[in-house]
Amino acid sequence: WPALPAASDPALPAVDARPPLPPRPRVLWYPGFAREDDLRAAWVNAIGHERRHEYREAAGIFESLISRAPEEPHTYWRIARDYAWLAELTPASEVETRARYGTLAMAWADRGLDIDPRCGECCFYKYVGMGRVALSHGLFSSMPWLQQISQTLALCMQNPPSFVHEPWNSELGNF
Repeated sequence: WPALPAASDPALPAVDARPPLPPRPRVLWYPGFAREDDLRAAWVNAIGHERRHEYREAAGIFESLISRAPEEPHTYWRIARDYAWLAELTPASEVETRARYGTLAMAWADRGLDIDPRCGECCFYKYVGMGRVALSHGLFSSMPWLQQISQTLALCMQNPPSFVHEPWNSELGNF
């Protein structure tokens, strides 16, 4: 048998070498960490709906959680994200429905930005909502507010999203 390489051989990674962990989310609390069983259960239920692509149901649950955690921007951007997905998944022929979901995404994201102007996820989903509205009505009809869309993108670039759902699913990657 050939001799095994020495443990200190620099060509080999350490035995316990692992890929680096993603950065921790900037948000240190959200209802999923709540001590109240019903609040935590509702949060988990909403995430379950999201995983099954039931975004309207998830948004409804998150909206009900706002009264329990009104100062937490995380809940606002989750609602905005759900409406952005609804806009994306609505057939292009349903112009007004797509635009309404995009507008709801922008509105909920704006509410999160009112609480925390540095909320990268809020900014991102405001930008996504703007894009959904713009594409719903056609790019030419969006010309008057292209500067606002551009300014929102610039703001998002200054405060990028940092939340990580799983190591392979980060909001920065989605951005």
